[in-house]
Amino acid sequence: MPFEYFNMIKGHFLTAAFHSPRPMDFLDKIIQHYLRESHQGLGAAIFGGLLLIGALLLFRFARPSSLLRGFTLPFLLIGIIMGLGGSLDSYHARQSIAQKTALFEKDKKAFFTQETQQVQKTHRSWKRIFITWSIFTVSGIVMLLGIRKSYWTGVAIGTILVSMAGHVEEAISKNFNEKYYHQVMEETQCRP
Repeated sequence: MPFEYFNMIKGHFLTAAFHSPRPMDFLDKIIQHYLRESHQGLGAAIFGGLLLIGALLLFRFARPSSLLRGFTLPFLLIGIIMGLGGSLDSYHARQSIAQKTALFEKDKKAFFTQETQQVQKTHRSWKRIFITWSIFTVSGIVMLLGIRKSYWTGVAIGTILVSMAGHVEEAISKNFNEKYYHQVMEETQCRP
């Protein structure tokens, strides 16, 4: 008997989630966007935590002044930034779901005014984010070409690796944030 109930719920969920004849309304898009934002923040926090663990292990077990010991500095700095930033982003996005959906249901005009400003601000920030990660990449390349000591070569390689991971993470973020940006702008233009 309990399994029949479970299968009925599972079947209803699959039908509702994947075979629903109705198009996704904007409330669903809000929830989906902020859930993805929360998950991405959590992923960044986990990646930052892994970088911190890697930095601690390399600091503990790599020889002083070695190439591997040089990885600890960029791993530590970017690990702290991504760990804290990802955690805060995840928390803020989770909190935003209730606030955004309540405002949308209560006053759609106020929601779209507020949300349009926010997505435009995010849309304009991608160039600065790309430049920031590119500065890290170029500084790593300059260090790699200019300094011949093992430790600093490790710092340079670590900086390049971490900045490339930052570029990938931000490209993923930009992809789904731009999708939401276009959805908000399209919905704003359709409203009187």
